[in-house]
Amino acid sequence: DGAALALVKLTDYDAWSYAEHDWLLSLLHGIHLRIDALVQQYGFYKVDFHAGVFTVAANVSGNVVPQAPQLLLDFAVDVMRALSEIQLPSGVTKLRTQISLTASPLSSAVLGKTALKYSVHGRAEVLARKLLEYYGRDGCIISSKE
Repeated sequence: DGAALALVKLTDYDAWSYAEHDWLLSLLHGIHLRIDALVQQYGFYKVDFHAGVFTVAANVSGNVVPQAPQLLLDFAVDVMRALSEIQLPSGVTKLRTQISLTASPLSSAVLGKTALKYSVHGRAEVLARKLLEYYGRDGCIISSKE
């Protein structure tokens, strides 16, 4: 099975960060806990969280998950469901989320010498980001045909 990648974007992350809300870290912690639980349940790997986007991968660095692309879709549906159940702070009416899924060649490595960072690069990563950029819609899961 080839590599599979999911990007989970919190649409309002930038606006929340600029406003410096006291509740932001608590909300992000709750989101991380739910996504981490699902990543573990499915046997995937949470690569990164940066600028409001979670990167989750399967079939990288020896982490082989049979039928990963189909399971990634199930994972995305479960993420949407789990995030819809989060109690939101006052003034936030909805947790807007976009998800893109790809299955394509992907390389992974640990980068750096003192501040190590695990990273993935390749067609799947570029395609997943482009899908969010050009076609992402709140509350939707978008997938490539590959």
